Amino acid sequence: MARPTCIECGKPLNVCLCRFVLQLEHTVPITIIQHPAEAKHPKNSVALLWRSLTHCRVVAGERPDDLLGEIGARYPERSLALLYPETPDQPAPPSAPQRTTDIHLLVLDGTWRKTRRMLYENPTTAALPRLQLRSPQCGRYRIRKASDPHQLSTLEACALAIAQLEPQFDAARLLKAFDDWQAHLLEQRG
Repeated sequence: MARPTCIECGKPLNVCLCRFVLQLEHTVPITIIQHPAEAKHPKNSVALLWRSLTHCRVVAGERPDDLLGEIGARYPERSLALLYPETPDQPAPPSAPQRTTDIHLLVLDGTWRKTRRMLYENPTTAALPRLQLRSPQCGRYRIRKASDPHQLSTLEACALAIAQLEPQFDAARLLKAFDDWQAHLLEQRG
């Protein structure tokens, strides 16, 4: 027998995230290309992120290069910038502009292994200008493991990127909702 699920978030009722969803205004549009396997993962942070941001969209796929034309057409006056750390085995891409009116942020979502593969198999995406976080923090993701303490969840990285581009953005509020959601999941797990 299937467990009852929330009609809003689609998650089982005991781990429903709706009470943690915020409505946060920002101006930089964000498109998240989510690996199909990640969409089904019960602990993915994007489920809370895209419901909390006013200008955030999620597209499923493993081939970002195939989606760039459609994604860029949504905001033709803005340049796509990839939010992804530099990788030592690839040439350094150009830096993204830092003005909020110029950027449409593109984010790859999945495990680190899957997003690296998405990046390596999509040279046009890999060559996009990158937005580097000026003051990266240690990750707060307690319900999933990272191999490096500075690896951030998609929610954390997006919150910090928006705050970097839009200083008035309340990243702390979004990060607190993230912490509270994780605490709820851990409580449910026992």
